[in-house]
Amino acid sequence: MRLASRRLPEHALGLEMTVGSRLGHTGSQVLQCITVQRIDGLGGRVSVSVGETRSLEFPALTRTMFVKYAGASGDFNPMHHDDTIASQVGNPSVFGHGMLSMGLAGRVLTDWFGAESTRRFQVRFAKQVWPGDVLTATATVTAVREVDGATVADLDVVVVSDKGSEAVRGTATCAVR
Repeated sequence: MRLASRRLPEHALGLEMTVGSRLGHTGSQVLQCITVQRIDGLGGRVSVSVGETRSLEFPALTRTMFVKYAGASGDFNPMHHDDTIASQVGNPSVFGHGMLSMGLAGRVLTDWFGAESTRRFQVRFAKQVWPGDVLTATATVTAVREVDGATVADLDVVVVSDKGSEAVRGTATCAVR
């Protein structure tokens, strides 16, 4: 198993996502990312093997990041930017959008394989993320297979905070170049 990890600057968090959602068999929301575009031009792999892992550690989350994400996504739920509203319903402060955490999970995939290689990306949201949390997204190859003459990698994806809580867990399939 090989491990690659690097820390990204705050300006490198840009992702553009088109997302569809549906309810899973347990009634929980399951999200599938259709396209993801990264801003840094990284990616492209020649081969991967089962057990290979990549991780990215992101800068500490800030309220400004939540507001920027709200603007980009159009999700202006005050729980993500207004401490008064968030605390009135029992939260210690504002918290990050679930889709922000998913976008960070997607970042490890797009940096590794390229945005155009993402075939399927599905996650379940486990825990909220808070200002000050440092998140690490990790993808691990669970299978490499042929589909319609193309090689694809199946991956487990997880986003964990520096406090040890798992924010997002999911799976993905990416074409291998």
